[in-house]
Amino acid sequence: MREDNPTPRDSIDTLFLLCVNNLGGAELSIFRIIRGLKKKGMRVGLAVYGAQPELVPDDLGVPVIRLEALRTVQAAVPFYRALRRYAPRVIVSSLTDTNVMALFISLVSGRHAKVIAVEHSLMARVKALCGYLHYSLLQGLMLFLYPRAGAIVAVSKSLAVDLRERLPSPCRVETLYNPVLSTIPAPQSPSPHSWLEDGQPPVVMGVGRLSEEKNFSLLIQAFAEAAQKRLGWPP
Repeated sequence: MREDNPTPRDSIDTLFLLCVNNLGGAELSIFRIIRGLKKKGMRVGLAVYGAQPELVPDDLGVPVIRLEALRTVQAAVPFYRALRRYAPRVIVSSLTDTNVMALFISLVSGRHAKVIAVEHSLMARVKALCGYLHYSLLQGLMLFLYPRAGAIVAVSKSLAVDLRERLPSPCRVETLYNPVLSTIPAPQSPSPHSWLEDGQPPVVMGVGRLSEEKNFSLLIQAFAEAAQKRLGWPP
């Protein structure tokens, strides 16, 4: 366990836990939340592990605790030590494996921190990614540990429904959408393509990796319907 931006022992109230293997929506959302809470004057820290922890921005302005682990099971002991050292009152974790680990380590550490478990993917997608045996173990741990969470957060309504159907009835699942920037800076250079210049037809743009859950096929279908109704194209 190694810490960037050393901080006094008692200066972290809310500790975020994140596995960084790439720079996707879950990671960017957490970074935005951390920056927002920091601006509000809250004492925030980030514990990070995974294949690419160097993707954590240098300008977060909060203590970054590097657990020096590639996999979730390897991060368990360093995270236990971090909880014993900093004793945060709240832990915010993201993604299923990390949530299970956070809940388990919080339980055995004796620190009684409230864990907010944030889910970003449908369980069918989690099963497809991790395989049957891994998912079966994960599901059993979820049934045992998720009722002990301070809150369970889904980033969409459909995901909240999916979780409610799979978790015991005492579990409350709240829907909180990923944060977005409230303002978009004006472009500082000419439009990179003539399609984006004033007076041109509307442009629909999708940004994201080409994977099933991003559902770009639905965007294409919606664009086709909108183009036909608004522009009469195709005739």
